[in-house]
Amino acid sequence: MCTMISTYHYALSRLALTPMEEAEEKKLLASPYHKVSIEDEWTGRLFLMELGQMADTNSTRHDKFERSFEDFLGLEANSFTTPERKSYQPTPKLINICDDEHREVREHLNGISRESSKWITDYLL
Repeated sequence: MCTMISTYHYALSRLALTPMEEAEEKKLLASPYHKVSIEDEWTGRLFLMELGQMADTNSTRHDKFERSFEDFLGLEANSFTTPERKSYQPTPKLINICDDEHREVREHLNGISRESSKWITDYLL
């Protein structure tokens, strides 16, 4: 099972939004698969979101997300709406990551999520 898709902090690190001078930060991004090439001329802004926010069935959170997105893009209030919200329904093709048979993958993904969270919290934000 490929877990590299869950290492989105690697892609974020290439935008040169942090100085990457501290050993701890470099350690969080150390991987034989992570080839660091920095986009040193990128000067854009960053809007971080999780795709599930677009389908959130909680109206308060969903509306807050839409307003934040509008603000980021410089749109008028209430001019952006996401497609119809649907609750996520698992399909038979998916695994239940909580099943014991997937313990090894779950532990690996948890390690990646801890590194991502620490890098984003301590260095990016």
